[in-house]
Amino acid sequence: MPSAAPSYRKRTMARDGYYSSVIQNVSGANQEEEIEYQRNKIFLGWTQLDEPYYIANRKEDVILLVAPRGAGKSFLLRSHMGRAYLGGCKCFMPIDTKAEYRTNNYADGIQSSLQKLMPGEYPQPIPTKMFMPAFLKQFYPSGVPAYNETFEFGFRDMSERAWCTLLNVDPDNDTEFPIIQDIAEQIQEGQINGWDGIIDFIDSDSVDAHPATKRKIRNKIKSAQKRRVLGDEYRDNPIDHLYRYDDNGKEKQGYVVVQNLMKSGNLPENAIEHQLYTGMMMEDIVNKLRDGTMTGPVITYIDEAHRIVPRNENTISKKMTIDYISQYRDLGVRVVLATQFPSQLPEQGVLNQVNKFIMPKKIDSADRKWILDKTDVFSFGDYQRDTWKDIFSEMGPYDVMVVNKNPRGDEKRWEIVTPASPLSRHKT
Repeated sequence: MPSAAPSYRKRTMARDGYYSSVIQNVSGANQEEEIEYQRNKIFLGWTQLDEPYYIANRKEDVILLVAPRGAGKSFLLRSHMGRAYLGGCKCFMPIDTKAEYRTNNYADGIQSSLQKLMPGEYPQPIPTKMFMPAFLKQFYPSGVPAYNETFEFGFRDMSERAWCTLLNVDPDNDTEFPIIQDIAEQIQEGQINGWDGIIDFIDSDSVDAHPATKRKIRNKIKSAQKRRVLGDEYRDNPIDHLYRYDDNGKEKQGYVVVQNLMKSGNLPENAIEHQLYTGMMMEDIVNKLRDGTMTGPVITYIDEAHRIVPRNENTISKKMTIDYISQYRDLGVRVVLATQFPSQLPEQGVLNQVNKFIMPKKIDSADRKWILDKTDVFSFGDYQRDTWKDIFSEMGPYDVMVVNKNPRGDEKRWEIVTPASPLSRHKT
């Protein structure tokens, strides 16, 4: 199971700011790296027989982690993310509400008391960049924490779907949506610019709509303007940092990219802003994969998924998540969802596409039953419903159950796994 005498990695900074490394054991002698991380399967931990357990990362795999607060959800996601990155995957975390995914690049790995590593593994930092939307600056009167890079999107970054999310317009609304289409087109063509330009355009004869409809859209525009969601002062696109090009023009891995939405320790009350920014970045990932600017696989880790993919709302982030799963997996996108409230996720296009469920010992009994029912696990094997209580009671405090809805190859329908620790700790 865990390595009894973990090795440590001596780090040097490469010319372009990325980590290059050699491994040193305790005596200081260099040794060859024993672990070869992979893209198509990620080391997750150990089975009850102390055998390494890998979870598949194929295009048909959609993972859902269901866990309450304090049950190790972030611990498991950081463990998966670090090993996926080292395996060559690009990793994007669109919602971090506590700066939990901020890698400590200046100290060796994790706390020794939490080290559960494979033989040959060693604590090491994972190159990570934290981005905070500029609209959160108002909540930091003394300045945004220095580990964040402030960014914002501009008007020309907005697609029709993005405008619909920001202005809460249903694309099926035959009276309002045509105005949104006209606004998006005029901005892209450079005919109008800024909030005042949009309002002038709505008031002009170029928009053929009922005065009441114009007034309603105008009010939505003014409300969006007050929220300061769009601008040019900090214009940047975090997705551009997922990759880089070497001196020969070859595309390489960049950083793990994390969108930090911490507002004094709390998620902003209005979800529209982070749904908007998340959806826009997911759109850009697809565009870059489609035109060859970036190669996959790209794993999007959607924590607090019930906020980003809400069951009863029509947002760009929800639409992009469904499109990721239904249309874009051949491009190289992968999705890992995590939530405390699985019933708040949409069934069609999301839950009905999940084929791997992960749940810890500390999980609400109703959620546990919901997962076991959804995977038809009661219909297989020798275990009856009453027996599952005993199985969970015998799990270790941080063990998880992985349930494969449609097991393939040597996959078991379910497995108890002791999770491996993340390869680096976050700073608090």
